[in-house]
Amino acid sequence: MTGFFTSPLPPEAKQFFDENGFLVVEGAFSPEEVAALNAETVAICRGERGEFDGHLPAEGSDDEVISRYLCIHFPHKISPLMTEQIGHEAIVDALTALIGPNVKCMQSMLFVKSAGKPGQAWHQDEAYIPTRDRSLTGVWLALDDATVENGCLWAIPGSHKTGVLWPMRFHEDDRFDCAHESYQTPYTDEDAVPVEVKAGSIVVFNGYLLHRSLPNRSSSGFRRVLVNHYMSAESLLPWIWPSEPTGLAMHDHRDVILVAGVDPYAYKGTEQIMNPHIRPDGEGGCVDGVRKDKGYA
Repeated sequence: MTGFFTSPLPPEAKQFFDENGFLVVEGAFSPEEVAALNAETVAICRGERGEFDGHLPAEGSDDEVISRYLCIHFPHKISPLMTEQIGHEAIVDALTALIGPNVKCMQSMLFVKSAGKPGQAWHQDEAYIPTRDRSLTGVWLALDDATVENGCLWAIPGSHKTGVLWPMRFHEDDRFDCAHESYQTPYTDEDAVPVEVKAGSIVVFNGYLLHRSLPNRSSSGFRRVLVNHYMSAESLLPWIWPSEPTGLAMHDHRDVILVAGVDPYAYKGTEQIMNPHIRPDGEGGCVDGVRKDKGYA
């Protein structure tokens, strides 16, 4: 399997994406851009960009400070640099080629994943972020070389094509964090392929694609990744309720950033709904998605 391209995407990239549910854009970010984002990760974890829910002590070396985190959700809410990268030229080029001319973003996630930290079980992003038109697309930016050893992404090619959202459950597998896992799928682990990429590459994947990552089993170091989620700006987003909810069919989550084209719903304005917070890493075990040693979900 190939699926490795450079920006701007050639015409055959869309065909590969439609068939497999993902592709890689190599060298999308320069080494200087990657270094700046890694430095910004340190600043965020030290609290230099503002407090966030679950913020941990900032004492120690840079590596010690960032290793306390598995994932910080919505880092763009406190970091102008993280906001800027959401609309990076290489990302927008890929998204407009694969989704269409009008694209918006609703989420960012900063994974640090130091040595020994867990991965995330099989899941589909659309199960967490519903769209009306199945346009949800993840962009996974490697800030370190991502390998099988340090917990790269694994994907099941073609698993997006049925458009089925598989049932989800909490698990007791200490290889993974406290997020749900998809089950009762027609696939096995043997159907999966590792997506090993160099720092600066992006993996673009469909919201229905089954994917997971395994723990960072390297002796030291990190597998840092920025993951953003995008969709067609022409579709409503029935996600987190606003202050005054409407019926689900017409609900449109408006904590979004337009990254390409026009927003047909711009007349609604935008809301600040989501806040940055950490993801439980599962140390101590999980019960119904709650980390037992800390007592939060």
